[in-house]
Amino acid sequence: CFVVCSAAFSSPARLFHAHQRSRSKAMSSLHMRRGYADGPYGQVHYHDTEGEGTPIVLLPMAPGSSRHLENILREFKRVGVRAIAVDPPGVGMSDAAPSLLMIE
Repeated sequence: CFVVCSAAFSSPARLFHAHQRSRSKAMSSLHMRRGYADGPYGQVHYHDTEGEGTPIVLLPMAPGSSRHLENILREFKRVGVRAIAVDPPGVGMSDAAPSLLMIE
């Protein structure tokens, strides 16, 4: 699979404002699978467009959640590409990590 950060698609401010303007439209037209996967720190929430081919995994910029990626997910769904947006541990609808997570 491919892993993509939301910064690769747009600036944070532009992405946020586009998200705010079309949030209700995105939610009404985003008929995709939402679910949870078990991880080492509890359950991780995700959105899945259930398209074809190799999935593209989208990670929101910190401290954002997968909700910030709704417009991008809608476009991937529209063209039939499988994309999965993940809420990192402690963000969005994912379980909180037991301690502060760090990248070393």
